[in-house]
Amino acid sequence: MRIKKSLFLTLLMLTLSLTACFSAFSVYAAETKTVSVTLKKAPKLKKKTVRLGNNVRFKIKYGKKIVANEAISFTSSRPAVASVEKDGTVVLRKKGYTVITAVYKKRYARVRLKVKASNAVASSSSNQDLSKYELPDDVLAIEEWLNSSDVTYFTDESEVPSSSSSSSSSSSSASGSLRSRLVEYAKSFVGVLPYVWGGNSLSSGTDCSGFVHLIYAHFGMSVPRTASDFQSMSNISKSELQPGDLVCYKYGGHVALYIGNDKVVHAKGANYGTCIDSMYYGTPTGYVRIIKN
Repeated sequence: MRIKKSLFLTLLMLTLSLTACFSAFSVYAAETKTVSVTLKKAPKLKKKTVRLGNNVRFKIKYGKKIVANEAISFTSSRPAVASVEKDGTVVLRKKGYTVITAVYKKRYARVRLKVKASNAVASSSSNQDLSKYELPDDVLAIEEWLNSSDVTYFTDESEVPSSSSSSSSSSSSASGSLRSRLVEYAKSFVGVLPYVWGGNSLSSGTDCSGFVHLIYAHFGMSVPRTASDFQSMSNISKSELQPGDLVCYKYGGHVALYIGNDKVVHAKGANYGTCIDSMYYGTPTGYVRIIKN
């Protein structure tokens, strides 16, 4: 009889422990994170870390007034990581980074969201989802690299390219990856960065050549600071344009970054800020390649 009672108490304690665990999980999963930002003409980039499973909402201030999220225009630089619904609810999709931009009456706010893995307890089934466990940032970075298009897997020894073709392919892949990252970085300032003639800041504002200069500098490349200098560097034809190359206008009066599909991103002017246009919004007068293939 003592054995049965002991067994009953053990089972009862185990049940209570499991109930407590799942209760704790439910509380965590329902946790709401509020991202509070103030709209400004030249906002600084705010950083926020959230976890998959969190409920995340924006709280937007215009001066001292709270603005209804439905009146805000939200954009995400990486919708595959997270996007924002019309009511300001953030939809978290996977681990990674994205920049959320909020726009209202020519005022802006920018938030860099770092989406981390959930802290949820893994299922006890044999098919456990290991992505639910938190991993150190350096491990996540390695995982992201392994899953990127830059990594190629070979299933047969015969598939491995020769050293010469491998070197050529590696060089081409590296330049392609750099071009893609440069373009995405430049696009993250669309609708956010104001035009300031002679400015040299990607937060408070810059002009057309300053924008190009600072974008390239972010990736460790030194380029001229004036549009006329870029015009004098023209070294490719229109048919050779690739994303990351430059398009000059007005014989050195303006310069823009080519992003593909006959489109450019540029610091257009005081009434436009930083935006994306057809490359034929004006007449191109030169094309420049900085990133060598």
